[in-house]
Amino acid sequence: MQEAENASALSLAIEKNGISKSFIEGQKTQMLRKGGLLEVHEPAPLSQLGGLDVLKEYLQNRKRGLSDPSMPALRGILLVGLPGGGKSLAAKVCASVFDTILVRLDVGVLMGGIVGQSENNMRQALQVIDAVSPCVVWMDEIEKGFGGVASSNRTDGGTTSRMFGQLLHWMQESKHRKYIVATCNDVIELFTISQGALVRRFDDVFFVDVPNTIERREIIAIMNGRYGTTFDVKVWAGKCEGWTGAEIEKFVIASIYDGEDSALDAVHPIYQQNREIIDKLRDWAKANARCANKADTHEGAPEWVRDEVERMVRA
Repeated sequence: MQEAENASALSLAIEKNGISKSFIEGQKTQMLRKGGLLEVHEPAPLSQLGGLDVLKEYLQNRKRGLSDPSMPALRGILLVGLPGGGKSLAAKVCASVFDTILVRLDVGVLMGGIVGQSENNMRQALQVIDAVSPCVVWMDEIEKGFGGVASSNRTDGGTTSRMFGQLLHWMQESKHRKYIVATCNDVIELFTISQGALVRRFDDVFFVDVPNTIERREIIAIMNGRYGTTFDVKVWAGKCEGWTGAEIEKFVIASIYDGEDSALDAVHPIYQQNREIIDKLRDWAKANARCANKADTHEGAPEWVRDEVERMVRA
């Protein structure tokens, strides 16, 4: 209460229009950083996320869920897909769409060496999230954070298992308005951990696939704007088929230093290395998840349609 009063008084003293939402959120951010249990990240603009149009529309449709108490409460989403597909960036974009702060809950940071310390850190972190809500909570590679749940009693005296139980209970019972965005590379591992209990805590599960042709054009256009390069989006979208967004960015950066040919030789797409595993994940997603990517509907379209899409991407 004292911190809230101080922040409000400071806003009234500094801001011309009284109590400012952005100023109050800045004070919240400072408080979180002092606590050390949660990481605070800057939201990313929607324009910096190439592709994933289905997911973008989904988030836009739910942005009132945090700000309007009359709307049904939201829990969050689980993003499943291969590394580099844009899942973490999507979490940052979510905070931008919802116009709120973004905090990252990292289980590894909460682990302590004293008996009971880890569980107490988890309890405090969840209480702080409730206190600063509304907010977006990012849980990156969640299957790795709780990968030792099954063997927890044997390896750490049940600490990880108890922390996992705390999280499940909080996700189910907490009434504060927050939106959890969890990412996962290995969904089978996630089911092994909780027999589906964790997955059921989310509103929806999205599968993030390798970007299609239209999405690659958009990503390349974003990279051109970010790094000042001039790659032809139409030509290079064809050359980098099967690449993730992270691999496209890696190539663009390398090309600035080493030239296009050398940068191209250095790229080894993860899809080519793990095609069988990724295809199995796709098969699972068809029956168990929404697809975050929109169908490549412009493929094979007339030339003028493709040119219009390119013009929009460049714009």
